Amino acid sequence: MQVLNKSAEDNLGGVLLLYLVPDYNILTQEKNFSTGIYTLTFLDEDKNWLIYCTPESIAYTEEEDDSLGSKFFKCKLEGFIPNDTPTISNQLDLLRNRRFAVVFTDYNGRYKVAGSKTSPLRLSVSFSSQDRMSALRGRNITLEGDTFKGAAFVNNPFTSS
Repeated sequence: MQVLNKSAEDNLGGVLLLYLVPDYNILTQEKNFSTGIYTLTFLDEDKNWLIYCTPESIAYTEEEDDSLGSKFFKCKLEGFIPNDTPTISNQLDLLRNRRFAVVFTDYNGRYKVAGSKTSPLRLSVSFSSQDRMSALRGRNITLEGDTFKGAAFVNNPFTSS
């Protein structure tokens, strides 16, 4: 009998870091079948974006769906980028509605990738400013899309991290 036991490792929730990889920048996305962990390589690592979000504001969800006759996953990452400056606004305008694979790190130190070259996620941005000086002001970002598989574990693909 095979048994799926409770893991002895930490089980911290949340997403710590968010990297956007333009779909055209993915050179390979290969799975090691003995470990189940993917390896990503890029055409040019400088084309990727590390996105700063307020700590504990990034959330990831995926829902399996087969309503169209084949299985797919609805993947969604949401986060909050604090402040509103011309630089932040301009950079997000460059990224808005583009297609990405999203690499994210959780608080356990594991990397995962959602989306791929063939089924990327799209970035949308909204702005929010509350009525109090002490309240949050900044950009809500959402990356979402339908993918052929849910987020997969991946080795750290960033040589400069």
